[in-house]
Amino acid sequence: MAKKIKTVNEVELIQRAKKNFKFDFDACKETYDEMIDDLYFGQGINQWPDSVRVARENDKRPCLRINKMPQFVDRVLGDLRQSRPTIKARPFDDRADKDTAEIIGGIIRNIEQQSDAEIVYDSGAEAMVRCGYGAWRVLTDYVSDESFDQEILIDRIKNQFSVVFDANAKKWDKSDARRAYVYEDMPRDVFKQRWPKKDPCDFSAGGKDQGDWIREDTVRVMEYFERDITSHKLYLILPDGQQDTKTVTELPADYQYAIIKERTIQDPTITWYRISGKEILEGPIELKGQYIPLIPCYGKETNIEGKSYYNGIIRHAKDSQRLYNYFRSYDAETIALAPKAPWIMTAKMLGTYKAQWDQANERNFSYLLYDPDPNAPGVKPERNIPQMTNQAIIQQVMIADQELHDTTGLQLASLGKKSNEQSGAAIQARAKEGDIGQFTYIDNVMRAIKHTAKIIVDLIPYIYDTARVQRIIGEDGESKTVKINEQFEDEKTKESRIFDMTMGKYDVIASVGPSYQTQRQEALAAMIDFAKILDNQQRAIISDQIAATSDWHGADRIAKRLKRTIPPNLLGPEDAEEDPQPPAPPNEQEIKMQAMADAKMEVEQETAEVELAIKKAELEEKKAKAAIAEAEAAIKEAEATDVARGFQRPDNSSARATA
Repeated sequence: MAKKIKTVNEVELIQRAKKNFKFDFDACKETYDEMIDDLYFGQGINQWPDSVRVARENDKRPCLRINKMPQFVDRVLGDLRQSRPTIKARPFDDRADKDTAEIIGGIIRNIEQQSDAEIVYDSGAEAMVRCGYGAWRVLTDYVSDESFDQEILIDRIKNQFSVVFDANAKKWDKSDARRAYVYEDMPRDVFKQRWPKKDPCDFSAGGKDQGDWIREDTVRVMEYFERDITSHKLYLILPDGQQDTKTVTELPADYQYAIIKERTIQDPTITWYRISGKEILEGPIELKGQYIPLIPCYGKETNIEGKSYYNGIIRHAKDSQRLYNYFRSYDAETIALAPKAPWIMTAKMLGTYKAQWDQANERNFSYLLYDPDPNAPGVKPERNIPQMTNQAIIQQVMIADQELHDTTGLQLASLGKKSNEQSGAAIQARAKEGDIGQFTYIDNVMRAIKHTAKIIVDLIPYIYDTARVQRIIGEDGESKTVKINEQFEDEKTKESRIFDMTMGKYDVIASVGPSYQTQRQEALAAMIDFAKILDNQQRAIISDQIAATSDWHGADRIAKRLKRTIPPNLLGPEDAEEDPQPPAPPNEQEIKMQAMADAKMEVEQETAEVELAIKKAELEEKKAKAAIAEAEAAIKEAEATDVARGFQRPDNSSARATA
C-alpha cells in the first residue's frame, strides 16, 4: 500500500507539523474540553460544582449523585446496535459492472468481519452519543508473514481526542482535510524501547521550551498526515479522420487532432510521518488513495459564526441532573436529621445538667433532667421537629426528573416505563417520538460507516490488485471464495469471466435497518402468525417456506421433503428446483474417441446380427433334419409292421415309376 518517498527537510517538516498542530488543536480545544467534561459527568464525576461540594462537605451535609445519565445513553446505544448500517457497492461508470460491485460489497463485509468492526463502530458510536465525538481508522497490513498480499482492516481508536483534523476542513466527514494528526504522550521508557536509536529529548536540557511535546515523564509521539494537491490537464480530443473522441492527459505529438474540451484535474497525494517534537521517527511514506484514513463520527452539530460545536445526549441534561441531585440530597438530609432536631428551652433549665444535654443527640439516655425555670412556669424542654414530608421538595424532585426526560428527548415511554399515556397507541406514539428525536445519532453513525466504506473502495484497486482467491461474505452472512483479477470459467454458464478490482469506479450506499438474521426471525414469526388463520390444507402448502426460514438444525432438509408433498399444480416457476449443471462441451480428442467408440459399437452390433442369423439358419436346418429323420423312422416302423403281418409293400421306386 505504501512506499518510501524522497527525503524531506527534517527540520522544516517538524516545524511545519508542530505549527499546524497548534493551530488545529487550538481551534478544537474548547469543544474537546466540553466533551471531556460530558464524559466525566456521565460517569457521575463533577456532578456537583466544586464550591458547593466543598461547602457542603465541610458542614458534613450529603452530596448525593443519583446518576440518571446511563439510562439515556444506553437507550440510544441499544437502538444503534439493533439497527446497524449495511453497505452496498454500486457501479459508477461504464467500466464497472454489477457483479463486480457485489464482489466489492462482499469484500467490505469480509473486512468488517476480520476487523471485528462491530466493536470498532460501537466504541465510536458510544463516544459520539456521550460527548458528541468518536473516531476510528482504516489500516492496511500483509495477509501473513509468508505473503506479499495485503488486506484492509478497520481499527479502533480508544482516545478520540488524540485525533485532530484540519481546522479549515468544511465537509462533515473531513474528507477534504489537508492534514490530520493522531498523537500520544508516551512514557519515556516505552519510547526508548521502541526507538532505541532516536533521541528521547531530555527534559532538563531544553525540553521545557517544547511545551506539551517534551515533559519530564513523557514524550509526545504523533502520526502526521499531509494531503498535497497537484493539478494536471484532462483533454477530450478528436483525432483527424476519426469519428470517436478520446480522453487523454497529454496531447499527442504523432498525429493531428482537435481539442473538444479540457479541464483541470486535482490529484491528491497523502504522506504519512511519525514524529516526535525533535525528529522524524518513521517515514515519510506515501499512502495510496485520495482520503486520509481517519474517520470522525460526530453527534449533533451547531454552527455559530463559522465555528462548529458538537454535543451528545448528556450536554443539555447536566443542569437537570444537578437539580435532581440537589433536591434529593436536601430531601434525604431533612429526613436524616429529623431525630436530631434541636431542643427548645431556657438557659436556666440547663442548670447543672448541661453536659447531659450536650450529648442528647449522640447518646440514648433513659431520661433527661432539667431545672424548672421560675420565669416560665409549666414550660419544659421540647424538640423543634420539622415537617417530615416537605411537598415543595418532592415537587422539585419530580420537576427535575421530568426535565431530564425533556432535555434528552427520551420520555418514560421511550425507556419502556409506565407513563401517563393510557392506550397502547398513545404509548407507541410517545415511544416513536423519542426514537425520532434520537435518530440523528443513528444517521450520523451511518454517515461515518459510509465514509469508511468509501475509503475502502478507494483503496481496493491498490491493495487487492493481484490475482488471488478472495473470501467474500454475502448479505445473508454466508461466506464463499471467488477468484479476482484473473480469468476463470463460470461453473453455471461455462463462460470466461474476470472480476477486475482495478477497473471501473464504484460508489457506496448505506442503509439502516435490522440485520439479516433479525429479518429472518421477524419473517418466521409473521409466517407462524399467518399460518394460524389458515386451515390445515392451506398450512400444508406453506409449511416448506416456514421450515426454510427457520434456523434450527436440519430445517433445510425438512423444507425440501415438505416441498415434495405439495401438488405440482400449486407450485410456481419460482419454486422450481435449480437446474442441474449442463455438461461441459467435449474437446477435439474426446470427439475422436467418441467417434471410434461409436464405430466399434456399430461393427459389434452388425457382427451380432450376422451371428444371430447364422444361429437361426442352423436351428432351422436342425429342425428340418430332425423332421426327415422322424419321417424315415416312421416308414421303417410301418414296413416292419407289414413284414410281421406277411404283407409285402411294393417297391416304392416301381410304384413311383408306374405312377
